[in-house]
Parts: sequence; C-alpha cells; structure tokens
Amino acid sequence: MENIDIDNFSVYNVLSAITMNQLAWLALASFVFTVILTPIVRDLFRSYKVVDEPDQNRKVHVYPIPRVGGIGIAIAYVLTIWLVRPNGTTLDRELGLVVNILPGAGVIFAIGVIDDFFALKPLQKLLGQFLAAALAVWAGVMITSVAGRPLHPVLGAVLTIGWLLVCTNAFNLVDGLDGLAAGVGLFATLTTFTTALLQGNEPLAYATLPLAGCLLGFLCFNFNPATVFLGDSGSLLIGFFSRLVRGDMEPKIRHASGYDRAADGYVSPAGRCFVVYRPVLATRPADFQC
Repeated sequence: MENIDIDNFSVYNVLSAITMNQLAWLALASFVFTVILTPIVRDLFRSYKVVDEPDQNRKVHVYPIPRVGGIGIAIAYVLTIWLVRPNGTTLDRELGLVVNILPGAGVIFAIGVIDDFFALKPLQKLLGQFLAAALAVWAGVMITSVAGRPLHPVLGAVLTIGWLLVCTNAFNLVDGLDGLAAGVGLFATLTTFTTALLQGNEPLAYATLPLAGCLLGFLCFNFNPATVFLGDSGSLLIGFFSRLVRGDMEPKIRHASGYDRAADGYVSPAGRCFVVYRPVLATRPADFQC
C-alpha cells in the first residue's frame, strides 16, 4: 500500500476518491431494508416452525427462535445493490466486484438455507461450499503468490478454495452467542471499507458498505435477548462473502473487477491462523453432532 503523506493528508482527500453521497445512500438503504425485512422473515418462518429449539445444553434460550436471519440480510443486500446503485455509472465499474462474486455467494446462501430447513449432512454441505468456492475462483478470486513467490494457477486455485472453505466454516462456528457473529462481521466489514477508502478502491467500497448496513440492521434484532438467529444461511454467507471482498489472502489477490491490491498486512500469518482456528479449538466434540 502506498505511503500516506501525513502533512498533506485530509479527510477531504480520502473522501474525494469515492462519492460519499452515493455510499451513504447505499448504507442507509441496506440498513432500512434489513430493519423492515428481518421481522417479516422472522414472523413468517416462525409460523412454519423453522426455529431453533432450546435444549438446556448449548441452546440456552428460553423459547424457540427463528434461525433464518440470513434470508433478510441477503434480500436486503441485493435490493440495495439493484435499486440504489450509483446514478450515471455502470455496474461494470463500481459494482463489478459485487456482480462477479454473486454466483458463488448465491450458492453458499442456498446451501445455508437448505441446511436451516432440512439439516444437511456435513459432506453435503462441504460439497456445496466447494462448488461456491470454485465459482469464486472461476470469477477471478485467486491467490496469486505466497511470501512474494508466484504460484502456478492450479496451485493458486487449490489454495484459494481451501482457504475459503476453512474461513467460511470457522465463521460459522463463531455463531454461538447473541450478536457475536453479526458483530464480528460488522467490524470486519467496516475495517475493509476503511481500507477501501484509504486506497481509493471504489469496487471494494461499494461491495462492503451495504453489507455493513445490513449487519447493523440485523443486530437490532439479534442482540441479547435475540428474537432471530442468523442461521447457516446468514453465518455461511457472511463468512464467505466477507472473505471474498477482503482479498487479504497472503499476500495478493486478483479480483474479477481487474483491480489488484496488496494484502492489508496488519495481521501476521500466525495471527490470521489463530483467528481462523480459534473457534475450532474452542468447540467441544458434542458441537459436531448432526
């Protein structure tokens, strides 16, 4: 990342790289859509008994709670992108990153929804996640080098798919407390958005800020005591999507929009591994029962 001249640095210089008015509308729209849709989805699926039943073991909530929060988030995000997209611009430029990674995100969302309704077997979920990761690679998300050494495209594709699978499932395991997964996703998304501002990366900014608005809106219903849970449709989608748009797979990633950017570099590889595997290490064997 380029060095910033502190003497000549100002908020105006950062904001002038991206039309903040458009981004503000995207954030507001995604928040409002989520606040409106989440209770509708919650009440609808509660009537169909798509709920998480308490078991007095890990599930300590006192009454059944719908586990379909990801549906409202996904609908709100898509509505925001298509209805409040930047005026006078083309999808290829500002929203090219979003459009190209939507197929993979759509598959991971569908796998989560099916699992919320019918409780897929682990192998079935893994196969669906593999397909989603493969679509992301096909769209252009690729680890191109490690430790400054270029990788063969085949090896890069294998590493990319493996890393997406690990990170997606690690985030899914975090979803165990009211507001935890959505809160972690919100802070991660805002961090990525800030990086996009500093780098003048418009596609990344347009991809991340609507997601932050959706997560903030969802947290209105997910803080303790939660009235709706993310479910696999939400936790898998957020983990997968946030990993795609962050692009910090060591050390460089090429996005489908054609924009190359260096990794953020603020977290060491060891630190990243700890963040990824900490939920796994903290999970008891009983948590893997199907």
